[in-house]
Amino acid sequence: MKSIYVIIDASSYINLSALEYRFGTLLTVFDKEVTLRYSSTVNQEIARHWNNKMPGDLKRSAQIYSLEKYTHEEYEQKLFDKILKTSKDKGEKDNFAVALDLFFMKKKSDLVFLYDDDKALEGFLNEVKYAFPIIRTWNSFDVVLFLYFLNKKVFPLEVAERALHELHKQMIPKDDPNMDKEKMEAKLKKRSKYLKYLERIKKLH
Repeated sequence: MKSIYVIIDASSYINLSALEYRFGTLLTVFDKEVTLRYSSTVNQEIARHWNNKMPGDLKRSAQIYSLEKYTHEEYEQKLFDKILKTSKDKGEKDNFAVALDLFFMKKKSDLVFLYDDDKALEGFLNEVKYAFPIIRTWNSFDVVLFLYFLNKKVFPLEVAERALHELHKQMIPKDDPNMDKEKMEAKLKKRSKYLKYLERIKKLH
């Protein structure tokens, strides 16, 4: 499974690091099954939110990907027609460039763009992701499905269900502690949908 390259953003990195069970955090368990990569911008974001549940500087530095085909600025200009040096979406944009560069220069085709920032999906990512179907988009809930489907002995159903509930709680204060009713209902529906996905996977085990 290390052939799967997952380009992870800071929000997903933080959320997956926050949840622990007997084999470690969701991030450390996931890291054993895939190859994690991210931009230096995202690494800086992670460092600003670092805690002792997260990997240290050396581990993270080894997962930073250096672009080869174009610079981040050149990718951004080609993809979005302008460069925003100070942007909330800079980490996600730089990560998307990492995904493209892995395809162009390293011939990697099993690529996952992992993020938990809904605003990025509604904004810039929605502009470009359909142009590059080689790159799949996941959120942290999809990581739970992946780990459960991969090995239910290491990651059993009860752990997967708890992870979905904990991720749901983890994401709410980060997005908006005073979330309106419509947004809360959407997040509850999302959790319910993924719980049903787990039940579907269970039928195959």
